[in-house]
Amino acid sequence: MLDENTSMESISRRIEARKSELGLSNTQIATACNVSTRTVINWTSGLSSPHISKLIPLSFVLKKEINWIISGSDNISDWLGVTMSDVIEFHQQLSKYSKSERTMLFKSISNLIEQFAFILKTKETK
Repeated sequence: MLDENTSMESISRRIEARKSELGLSNTQIATACNVSTRTVINWTSGLSSPHISKLIPLSFVLKKEINWIISGSDNISDWLGVTMSDVIEFHQQLSKYSKSERTMLFKSISNLIEQFAFILKTKETK
């Protein structure tokens, strides 16, 4: 189940705090992530969260790992329940696919996550 550390509000607070720590502007983040400045404003104000495809460039510009953006933890196994060797193996398997195949895969994963989040949210309100 999603917890308070992975909520859209928590993610936006982390992005905003890190942006301030590094002295980055919304425009600098937008350029690095290939999104509009308005999109970054939405991320930092809690109106939306970064799409899964934007997590890698966002992690580079914020100089933090993706798992920190999502969960606030610097330890990937804390929130994924996998070891670093699992992540390395996944990356090695993923590198066998073309860029377009990886893009399609990540879009599919993103859609599944959104559907799962909707199901959990609906279940919580009942």
